[in-house]
Amino acid sequence: MPQVEMDGLKWAQTNAILRYLGKVGGLYPSDAREALACDMVLEFLDDITDAVSKTFGQAPAAMAKARRELLPKLRGMLERLEGLLANGGASGYFCPKGCTVADVQCMCVLEWLAQGVLDGIPTDIIEAYPGLVIHLAKVNALHPVIDWKSKHT
Repeated sequence: MPQVEMDGLKWAQTNAILRYLGKVGGLYPSDAREALACDMVLEFLDDITDAVSKTFGQAPAAMAKARRELLPKLRGMLERLEGLLANGGASGYFCPKGCTVADVQCMCVLEWLAQGVLDGIPTDIIEAYPGLVIHLAKVNALHPVIDWKSKHT
C-alpha cells in the first residue's frame, strides 16, 4: 500500500496522497468543478488498476489467460478514459486549466499497462487510442516529469 511519512505520521491511500501532494504542489484544482473532473479520472484509473490487479496471485499461465480474457473490458475502459480527455478541451489534459495529479497518475497507469510486465496484456495496448498516446507524450514532456524520471529510472 502506498504511504508517505510526514512529521512522524504515516499517511496511506493513493488518491488521498495524490490529492494532498497535488494541493501542496499546485497540481490539484482549486475550482470545485475541475476538482470533480480530476477526482473522476483518479477513480476511473483505480477501476482500471483494480481490474488488472484481480488477475494477480494465479499461476503464470492462468494469470496470462485471465488477462487475455480481460482485454475487451480493458479496451472499453481505455476508450472511455480517452473520452474523458474531452472534458479538458483544448488544454490536452483532463481539466481545462491544465495538468493535474490525474494526468500524472494516468501516465503512470498507461506506462504500467504498456511496459511488458503484465503477461497477456500487449505492450501496444494504448496505441489504438491516439488521444491517450498524445496525452502520454504531453505529460512525459513536462520538465518536472523529465527531471524525476532522469533521477529514478
